[in-house]
Amino acid sequence: MKILIALFKYFPWGGLQKDTLRFAQEAVRRGHQATILTTDWIGSRPDEDISIEIMPVRALANHRAVDKFARCFLDYRCHHSYDISLAMSRIPGADFYFVADSCMASWMPKKHSHFILKTMPRFRTYLAHERAICSPLSPTRLLYIASPQKDDFLSAYQLPEERFIYLPPGMDPRCQRPDNAEHLRQQKRIELRLANDAIMLIQIGTNIWRKGFDRVLVAIAALPENLRNRVRFFLAGNDKPEKVRKVAQAHGVADSVTFLGPRDDVHELLLAADIMVHPAREEGAGNVLIEGLVAGLPVICSAACGFGSFVNEATQTVVPEPFAQQNLNSMLEQSLAQLPKLAARTIAYAKPRDFCARDRVVVDAIEALAVQKEDLDLPTLYNCRPTDNLLRARNFNRPENGFSTMAYPEGRWTFLARFPLDKLRDILVVHQQICSAGKWLKNDHKRRVTRVHCHGQSFVVKEFCTDYVLNYFNHGRRTWESSQRLRGFTAPCLGWLRDNENRSFLIFADLGEMNLWHESHVQHENLSCIYWAAGQLMAELHGNGIYHADAKTTNFVINDLCPWLPRPTLIIDCDDVRLYRVLPLARRTKNLAQFLATTGVVPAE
Repeated sequence: MKILIALFKYFPWGGLQKDTLRFAQEAVRRGHQATILTTDWIGSRPDEDISIEIMPVRALANHRAVDKFARCFLDYRCHHSYDISLAMSRIPGADFYFVADSCMASWMPKKHSHFILKTMPRFRTYLAHERAICSPLSPTRLLYIASPQKDDFLSAYQLPEERFIYLPPGMDPRCQRPDNAEHLRQQKRIELRLANDAIMLIQIGTNIWRKGFDRVLVAIAALPENLRNRVRFFLAGNDKPEKVRKVAQAHGVADSVTFLGPRDDVHELLLAADIMVHPAREEGAGNVLIEGLVAGLPVICSAACGFGSFVNEATQTVVPEPFAQQNLNSMLEQSLAQLPKLAARTIAYAKPRDFCARDRVVVDAIEALAVQKEDLDLPTLYNCRPTDNLLRARNFNRPENGFSTMAYPEGRWTFLARFPLDKLRDILVVHQQICSAGKWLKNDHKRRVTRVHCHGQSFVVKEFCTDYVLNYFNHGRRTWESSQRLRGFTAPCLGWLRDNENRSFLIFADLGEMNLWHESHVQHENLSCIYWAAGQLMAELHGNGIYHADAKTTNFVINDLCPWLPRPTLIIDCDDVRLYRVLPLARRTKNLAQFLATTGVVPAE
């Protein structure tokens, strides 16, 4: 299996970046091909057989670069035929999105005004990407790592439960407390020039405002003098040293602060420290909290941290929200007074727990989806829920609507992103063989229709032999768009190829061989239910302002082969569908007359 993992930038000290590498390593251990697509790679390349593809993008602003990378990712994925894609950054159109941060639609309005969110290009871009990922028709499943993340996304986007996959905590295995922890601790403290009675506080992370660095400084300044004189505060991260120094000087504790910069020896620093303080203002999860607990290091954090629940279980040292500085001040002072007791509780809590299962769960989910794609599990791959999101969409074939559009040597493919393109190509090959043998269902100067049995399933291929070049008159485009807009009313349309000879090929899931004009349909055991369903379907179309120009009974097919679709009868031949705000009475009447006049009971005149 070929797996593509997209990450905007890689650097060795980032938690998201470490997760990316561990996921790729776990996939390779299981025998899969893993590729990491990124714009920049800082640090050494992995020893494992992991392909690193650098796709540099140039832009004047960071959000523009992110947007360009997102579009490049979609092109790269399709052109190189990857089976599964995983987005570690906020990129629409992937099979999975690793939710590293909190939901922007939930926390941004609390920080910025509606006017700012609407006018600032940076915020507009990031929010648009998140909305695309969480669109009801998007193929993306969300890998979340903390319950508050799921709650925020559910509140903002009303996504179904099956779109979410919970991931247990993940951490650098090197952080696991070793048997010789005390020896390593002493060595590291000597290296850091710490006195025997010094108390080492540590915080690890980038973006000092977001991580609450200033809050820690205020708490240190508020300590009793005998404690404050013993405290040394170490910060490891990728912030600018001058910025850190200015903030420390502003709070009057610059002599107690040491900025370490980005480090590769975090696991050793955790052993050397006495307590971790992480009062973040916003933290979707906080892997570093888990790494601290596993190293046997007591942790103080804010309730804004997604992994604060683990800290609460271990030592009950979580500062509640809304945050109050006085609570952190008193909690830090009390914790320093009972450090040996807190350390013992932390070691006892972490020892029996497995905090390294995240990599396995992610690759398990990837393998499960790959099996569904291989088996063409249509109930999973085709979202037939709402029509409202597509019915009147302007920009139609976008990733958030679940589509991929790519140019290939044979022509331009537009298809459901969840559906494997190689399977669609196989179906077309069989269609052409059937046409060569003259065994089609329908053949005239305009179109050819075949029933194709491929990969253990049945499909219907509709070929417009010579299609119009102009989009407005193009039968393939009109059929593709109308079939997608009428999801839940019509047969699932899985893909559309417009080849280099201006022919259009559309591939549908087969509903069955019997329509309401079929001679033997009167023998159907649920005939009254089927006709009731046909009437209900037409009433709902009219209620939504939808006019199907050819509502004859031959176009109402009894659904015998797709029991997972919600209707026993669906309509086909959607190349002439029109949308109205309110459907005119004349159109309603014509549809009803078409249907009744072709039942074989009511005279056509």
